[in-house]
Amino acid sequence: MVSAVKNRGPDGRGDIRFGQAALGQLRMQTGILRDRAARPYSEDSLAVVADARLDNRNELRRRLDVPTSGGVTDVELIARAYDEWGTDCPDELLGAFAFAVFDRTNGRLVCARDHMGVKPLYWWCDDGLAVFGSEVKGVLAHRAVPNEMFEPQIGTHLAGIHHEIEWTFYEGITRLPAGCRLVIDGDNATMSSYWDLDPSKELRLGSDQAYADRFRELFLDAVERRTGDVNPVGSTLSGGLDSSAVACTADHLNETQEPVHTFSQVFDDVTECDEREYIEAVLDHGNFESHYLAGDRDGPLTYIDEMGTAIDGPLFTPNMFLHRNMYRAAAEEGIAVLLDGFDGDTTISHGYTYLTELAQTGSFLQLYKQAREAAKIEHFQYRSMRQLLWKYVIARLTPEPLRHVWRKMKGHDDPVERASPVIDTTFAAKMGLDILLSGDTKPFDPAKTARQAHYNQLRRPLMQVVLEISDKIAATHGIEPRYPFFDKRLVEFCLALPPTQKFGGDRTRVVMRRGLEEIYPEAIATRTDKTSLSPNFKRGLFERDSDRLEQLVNDLPPVLEGAIDEGKLTDLIERVRNGEAESEDGITLWRVATLVHWTRQRSEEQEL
Repeated sequence: MVSAVKNRGPDGRGDIRFGQAALGQLRMQTGILRDRAARPYSEDSLAVVADARLDNRNELRRRLDVPTSGGVTDVELIARAYDEWGTDCPDELLGAFAFAVFDRTNGRLVCARDHMGVKPLYWWCDDGLAVFGSEVKGVLAHRAVPNEMFEPQIGTHLAGIHHEIEWTFYEGITRLPAGCRLVIDGDNATMSSYWDLDPSKELRLGSDQAYADRFRELFLDAVERRTGDVNPVGSTLSGGLDSSAVACTADHLNETQEPVHTFSQVFDDVTECDEREYIEAVLDHGNFESHYLAGDRDGPLTYIDEMGTAIDGPLFTPNMFLHRNMYRAAAEEGIAVLLDGFDGDTTISHGYTYLTELAQTGSFLQLYKQAREAAKIEHFQYRSMRQLLWKYVIARLTPEPLRHVWRKMKGHDDPVERASPVIDTTFAAKMGLDILLSGDTKPFDPAKTARQAHYNQLRRPLMQVVLEISDKIAATHGIEPRYPFFDKRLVEFCLALPPTQKFGGDRTRVVMRRGLEEIYPEAIATRTDKTSLSPNFKRGLFERDSDRLEQLVNDLPPVLEGAIDEGKLTDLIERVRNGEAESEDGITLWRVATLVHWTRQRSEEQEL
C-alpha cells in the first residue's frame, strides 16, 4: 500500500505493526519543522499516522503541556491531542491534515480530515477489516479491496456534478468529506461532522476600517503560518486579486534576503488571456524572482497520462495542466512549498446576492443604486442592470413552480440535457441523474441572502475535489500547495461579515481591498475585471490537442457504450470539425475524453 503512493513521500518511509493495526507513513520534506523521521508515532495504547501541517503548533504545545524545547512532530501533537480530547480533537487543530489514530485499548480506529478538505483521505471497510489511505490507489493496493468501477460516477462526471461528495469511481471506496471524522469500532463504521460553518452568525464591528483591520490581521497570520518554516518561498501569481494578495503578503512578511519566487502563466498567442500587465505591477512592488511559463504552449490533454495516473480517476479540472506546469517549474527551482490564491473569491465572496436581500426587505431605492453600480463592474461587463435584476431578484424570488414553467417554455426543463447533450437517456434514468441534477443539493437553494449564498459556495463539494486533484498532481512533483484563503478562522470571519463588506458601490470584496491597500500595488487594488481562461482552453483542446482528442472520443471502450449516446457524440464531433463548436461543446468533449482515457488506463493497469 505504501509503495503504491511512494510519490507522496520521496524523503523517507516508516511502517509499524501495532496490535490489530498495520500503519504506514511517507515523508515529503517541505520545511524546517517537517524534517523528522517518517515513522508513525506510537506510545502506550496509541499509534498515529498523518499527512499533516499544523498551523497552531505553539498553541497546542502550551495547551497540552508539551515542552517547547526539542523536536516534536505534528504526528506526535495529534497523538497528544487525541489523548486529551478524544474524537473531538480534530476541531482543536488548525491547518491541513488527514490522520488516523489506532486506539488499541478500545480497539478503535479514528480517522479525520481537515476543516476545508485540503488533505485527502479515502477508506474501505468490510467484514471486520478497515483500509484507509491518502489516495485511492493505496487503498486498492490491499488485496482484500475489490477493484470495481462505481457506475453512477460515470454519469456524474459526464454531467459535471459532484453532489455526492462521498462517492469515488470505485465501488465501496468512500471519500471522507472535509470537516468529518470516521470512527470504526469493531464492525461498526460511523462517519460524522465535527465542524461546520454557521450561516446564522453575523459579525458587527464599529466601522469599515475595523473590518478591514481584522481581515488584514487574519490574512497576514494565515500567510505567515504557511511560510514560517519555509525558505525559499514560492507563490503562484496570475495577476488576479487573490494570487496577488498572497504573493504581496508573502513578500511583506519576508525577513530574509531571499526573494519570493513567483510562477506565472503568460499567453503570447492567446493574448485575451494574458495578464502580464498586472503580474508586472506586482513584481515591481516587492522583492520577487519571477518565473514565466508559456500558458499557450500545451493543451488540457497534453499531460493526461501523467495526471490521470496521479488522481485515480478521470481529470475533472480542465485547466489543471497550467498548475501542473507551475508545480514542475517550482520543483526545478528547488521550491518545496507553493502558496496558492485558489478560490479566494469564494472565501470572501463577491456578495451579489445582496441584491436579492435588498429586494426581500423592500429596500428598493438601495437596490436600484446597488444594481446600477454593479452594472459598471467590468467583471459584469456582459450584463446590463436589467439582466442583473433578472438574475439576482426575479429569478431567485420567483416560486419554484413558476420557475419550472419558465424553464419548460424555454426548452430547459430537462436537467440532464442541460448538463450534457451526449449522455444516453436510458443510462441517465437508470442512474437517477435527473434527481441528482434537479434535487435540492444545498441548504439554501436558491439562496435569498448574501450569507446563505456565501455558505453554499463555501460548502460546494466541487471545491474539495479540486483540492484533492491539486494535492495529488503536486505530490507527483514533490510540491506541497498551501492555501492561505482556506484558513479556518479567515473563512469563518468572512462568512460572518455584513454584505456591505463584500459588495459595495462599484467594487466587490471591498474588505480585502481596504485591508490590503498598503500591501497591494494600486493597479491590483483597483481591478474590477476578471480574465477568463476559456479561450486558451478551447484553442488548446481543439488545436494543440486535436489529434489526442480525436483519438479518444472516436473510440469508446465497451464499458462506456451504454452511457454515451454515440449518435449525439458524432454530431458534436462534426460541429467541432466544421469550426462550429462553442465553449460548452469543448467542456462536453473534454469530459468524454478524460473519461475514455481513464477507463483505458484502468484496463491496462488491471491487465498488468
